[in-house]
Amino acid sequence: MQKAYEFINAIGPSPLYPAYNPAICWAGYIDVAARVPACDYYDSVTAGILAQIRRDRDKSAYEFSAKIISNHSDEFMFWGAKHADYGFVENKQAMVTVCWLSQLFLSYEAPVTRFTQILNSKGENLTLHPLKEGGEKTVYGAGIDLKAIVLPAKAEEVLLEPGYVTNDYLVLHVFAPVRRRDKIRRNGEDYEILSVQEFTFRGETAFRKATCRRLMSQ
Repeated sequence: MQKAYEFINAIGPSPLYPAYNPAICWAGYIDVAARVPACDYYDSVTAGILAQIRRDRDKSAYEFSAKIISNHSDEFMFWGAKHADYGFVENKQAMVTVCWLSQLFLSYEAPVTRFTQILNSKGENLTLHPLKEGGEKTVYGAGIDLKAIVLPAKAEEVLLEPGYVTNDYLVLHVFAPVRRRDKIRRNGEDYEILSVQEFTFRGETAFRKATCRRLMSQ
């Protein structure tokens, strides 16, 4: 079960569906051979079905899923919520979905790890804006509160691009399942996530290191 979960959960966004984030819940259809989502919506019920597994084995996804669904509870009462804006696929609320999500929230407790304890005491409040569209004009979704340990980037850690200096880069240590190309807002300045590296402890993600570059224009 653990191997199956890790395999499917590692299938992330694609050029066709850049807004997809498996940490929220899984897509209605997934092409496991090509390792891409095969539709533009989440099967909302999977957040509830996966809750116990995530509570025990994937705490960052467990917390992130509950936060997103809590912030958009009305939208997730429908069986299908679109990746980009959580709008319904069909204008019919689903009893099975609501029951499973109720189970998620009835038993939910925010994960406590050594890293989340550090974040709660030392972390900085930021806003995450997930990537929605990544074509000629980049579009981001609604903001999500995020805590991170923020460090200035060191020259040896980044490959400076033309027009940028070292001060245009930041390194974040976060618990949330952020993705490459998501946007971070800090003190009114916007940064794009260039890379994400996961660090694990006892087979579970302990935290993520994200390298970010200042966005010069929107």
